[in-house]
Amino acid sequence: MKGRKDSTDQINRRKAQSHPWLGITFVLVVGFAAVNSASAQEHPCAADIDTVRVTYVFQVTNSLDSRTDPGAATPLVSLRGSLHYKPPEPGTVLKNRPLLIFNHGHEQKRGEACEIVRFFTDKNWVVFVPLRRGHFLDLSSPRDGDGDDPEDLRSTGIHVDKFVNACSRSQAEAESSGELTHLYCGSGFCRGGLSCFADNFRSAIELDYLRQQRIDVRDQIAYIKTLPAIGTELVKHTWKLADPGRIVILGHSYGGALMVFANTEDYGQSVAIDIQGAELSWGNPDEPYWEWDLRAAAIYQQRPIYFFQPKNGKYVLPTKTLFGDTVDRLFRSQAGLFPPSACFARTPSGEETFPPCDQTDETEFKQIHSTFIGHPEQVAKWGPSVVEFANRYQR
Repeated sequence: MKGRKDSTDQINRRKAQSHPWLGITFVLVVGFAAVNSASAQEHPCAADIDTVRVTYVFQVTNSLDSRTDPGAATPLVSLRGSLHYKPPEPGTVLKNRPLLIFNHGHEQKRGEACEIVRFFTDKNWVVFVPLRRGHFLDLSSPRDGDGDDPEDLRSTGIHVDKFVNACSRSQAEAESSGELTHLYCGSGFCRGGLSCFADNFRSAIELDYLRQQRIDVRDQIAYIKTLPAIGTELVKHTWKLADPGRIVILGHSYGGALMVFANTEDYGQSVAIDIQGAELSWGNPDEPYWEWDLRAAAIYQQRPIYFFQPKNGKYVLPTKTLFGDTVDRLFRSQAGLFPPSACFARTPSGEETFPPCDQTDETEFKQIHSTFIGHPEQVAKWGPSVVEFANRYQR
């Protein structure tokens, strides 16, 4: 193990030398303990794709900031993620590239978004996959990380489930718990003006907290705009990695709904893409704020937005309804319902690429939600339409 650690340290030093723009805000890739080759350690999605672990927000704030860890000695925001790109050929420079920012869904533990990364980097795009507040990337071996493993990549902050639970307490319960004592039903941090006895209280808090996270998308875009070009030869200081006219914000599920909230502001994105946002909650009478809040936000979109789902998603009304709300506005919008996504996704050789279907007893909905973005055949169905939409509506 000692020899492999030294090898990884040498790799990291070489990457820092070849990419001087990494600076203090970059954290280099963590090696997989189960992998022996250096190239596999550096390239989790493919041998020809460079992956760099980065910190896109790093600042001292205050202890009431939900982007910090509760009880930390210093209230520090450290939001992290992964930058993926095809390295430039010798003598060339990677600059002014279309850039995709992929915001993930609800689950706190995340895996690599490799199918999306491979599709768009094959088109010579750069892909940035941020970890939203309170989430972590499971890099431990075996993959059973809880976010505290030193091998895992994690962002500071309160995960949405913990935030909702904290806001559902009484003030007395919050104070007696000694943790997050400023979060309780009726506090100004938990959707001000909402009655503690309101129907669907938890749904209201959940959506309000998701709306708050639009500032994280703002910071993702601001960070991406600072990155200089990458090259093996001399790179001019004015050259940038991303084309400012082609910065695409794309989200799935929770992340898709976040795109609707983020796109009520012009943070510099060229277009927004909502994949399956609210698909699992829209028709649930216990969670009506998914429809109420997203529809209220839909009419304030600032840049072209594209909604889509597979036809056999649990509820397809989010795409139909939100597109209907935006279609008559001054900006451009688009919607799509793609062919049904497979429950049992298989490789060309016939092997299953996911565990047996889960999440629901209703067979037609099993695993569709994750398969649609996690299998190459599915990404190949919708990926070209995202490229076309982005190219059509450059800034």
